[in-house]
Amino acid sequence: MKISDVLLRLENYAPIPLAEEYDNVGLMVGDADTSFKAALLTLDVDINVAEEAKKCGANLIISHHPLIFSPLKRITSDTAEGQCLLYLIKNNIAVYSAHTNLDSAAGGLNDLLAAILGLQDVSPLSGEDTDTGIGRVGCLPAPLTMDGLSRDIMKKFALPAVRFTGEGDDLISRVALCTGGGASLIDEAVSAFADVYITGDIKYHNAREACERGINLIELSHYDSEIIVTRLFKRILGDDIKTYISEANKNVFSTLVNNGNL
Repeated sequence: MKISDVLLRLENYAPIPLAEEYDNVGLMVGDADTSFKAALLTLDVDINVAEEAKKCGANLIISHHPLIFSPLKRITSDTAEGQCLLYLIKNNIAVYSAHTNLDSAAGGLNDLLAAILGLQDVSPLSGEDTDTGIGRVGCLPAPLTMDGLSRDIMKKFALPAVRFTGEGDDLISRVALCTGGGASLIDEAVSAFADVYITGDIKYHNAREACERGINLIELSHYDSEIIVTRLFKRILGDDIKTYISEANKNVFSTLVNNGNL
């Protein structure tokens, strides 16, 4: 089996044309004709993940976030990105990134998040297609308060806390969501008549505007909403392809909860 055979499964599931125009997806580093050994599945790629791939014998890293996003003018050891790229090339480790194409795909990352939250009658939040598009909107099996929904999210994602707007006893039936940083889709969430919009990277002024427009927000962090991508990659590739899930890829943020002893 070649690396190209592995990539074909990913692209059949999440076709590259589904990616947003600004995005960079596909094979970032390496030769697709190389014989495949094993794949390391991750959200992000950095030098720690690259070294982990070498240690576990993987010659392919499959990531959600693109290793190369903006055009590069040089590759040197003076930058973290350059160090990582030089290490990957030196050790013959290929990198493939499936980003907004996987977000948009039917059964993709946004559908996985909707399924974890138990949403029903799910459809894309943005886009003209009935199956593909960025974000999702659907209904809870039974209404929950904001407190109840927030606690459910904390439990399902093993979080010490979440941020939300609105009142704890606000009743929620219709939920919009977008994995990663989806603050730009607040308009779409309002237009979809959602009671709450769940996403990451929400700025203060985004939150104030949402409150003024009558929609509540829950901030599920960028990392927490997307680290689930590794289980999706595993499902897409199947049991006949040797994979490892990265342990080196961690959330760069930590949360200290005040339990009254500070």
